[in-house]
Amino acid sequence: MGEGLLDTINKKRIDGSKQLMTEKRLAVNEAAEKSGFNDVGTFIRTFKKIEGITPGKYKEIIDD
Repeated sequence: MGEGLLDTINKKRIDGSKQLMTEKRLAVNEAAEKSGFNDVGTFIRTFKKIEGITPGKYKEIIDD
């Protein structure tokens, strides 16, 4: 695949957090915790690195 194990794991975790925010309407910090991130700051940085936007912006888009 050309990517490291941690990158693969983080992509799966971010996909899971997006599903939680979309289907369960969880807040960013709740989605971060339930997808395995201990620190919301790390979650936000990882989300932005993978998706190109912050999780807060993602929530704004899906809530419109």
